[in-house]
Amino acid sequence: MATIYDIAAEAKVSIATVSRAINNPSKLAPDTLARVKAVLEKNNYFPNAMAQGLVRNSTKTVGVLLTDIKNPHFSTSAYVLETLFFKWGYTTLLCNTGNELSKKMDYIQILASKKLDGLVMLGSTFSSGEIEQVLRDYMPEVPIMLSNMALPTQPMGNCYSVQIDHGVGQRLAVDHLISRGFRNISFIKANDTINTHRKVEGFAQAMRERGLPFDPKKQIIPVEQGPVGGRSFAASAAPKLKDRQAFIFMDDFTAIGAVSEFRKRGVPIPEQVAIIGEDNSTFALCSEPQLTTIDTQIENISTVIASTLHDIFLKRPVGNNIVLYPELVVRETT
Repeated sequence: MATIYDIAAEAKVSIATVSRAINNPSKLAPDTLARVKAVLEKNNYFPNAMAQGLVRNSTKTVGVLLTDIKNPHFSTSAYVLETLFFKWGYTTLLCNTGNELSKKMDYIQILASKKLDGLVMLGSTFSSGEIEQVLRDYMPEVPIMLSNMALPTQPMGNCYSVQIDHGVGQRLAVDHLISRGFRNISFIKANDTINTHRKVEGFAQAMRERGLPFDPKKQIIPVEQGPVGGRSFAASAAPKLKDRQAFIFMDDFTAIGAVSEFRKRGVPIPEQVAIIGEDNSTFALCSEPQLTTIDTQIENISTVIASTLHDIFLKRPVGNNIVLYPELVVRETT
């Protein structure tokens, strides 16, 4: 394998000129640059990225932590982030942690050893005191972008968050159901993350502000997450339906299971039962009938995260806490 010395000798230039051709080509005369590049390409020469990073104090690498790459919400975000970072010359290290705390903490330590330029954490499942401490210990100066989450104690100066206002989403959903004549409305939750609690609080506030009957023990209903959990809920709820009822699900993934089971049991949607999901994922379009859903702007959030981190790299001023607002996408289930 050719070394930088071999490249310099073959191109009849100094080692410093080869280095400029790689790291700062604008400082070379066009004919010199062309000659060096031709030799580099001929020898299939690629400089060591870590060595370059030590010189420039940058490895041009961004880490992305998520719990489940199979979840369309996270996979969409990862796709947007990787596309934008690659466009700007950065490599993305994607880490699928699962929900085990120790694995999340291990991945943070592994990424810290890679001398990252920045870290992105997707989802409120990373909001824990243990994770906050390992970030303080291993990445005290690395810019960290938090997607729809916040650290549980004192904010770190190197942390920046982009969040969706879930209270606004719940108010939009409740107001829409009222306009369709529904007053018996329940919220279906499928996990206990911080974001789910925000959705529950937003739902409860919207119901109370609009003077609708609300009993949290009866109208906040826990289920298993995913289509199986949605079907199980609908199978249990269908025989007990009274008058017209509406259900706001914490995600589309669970809601489509309920839609399928209600239809299987002959319950008319939306005449007797109205269903709203959340995320505006591809599941909402695959549902039959198509699912009304709260669009949590995952592509916009991911774009803002990437752009903000890029601005930090370029030493541009940015805000530490950016809030975006959801929209209601009305389809056939309401």
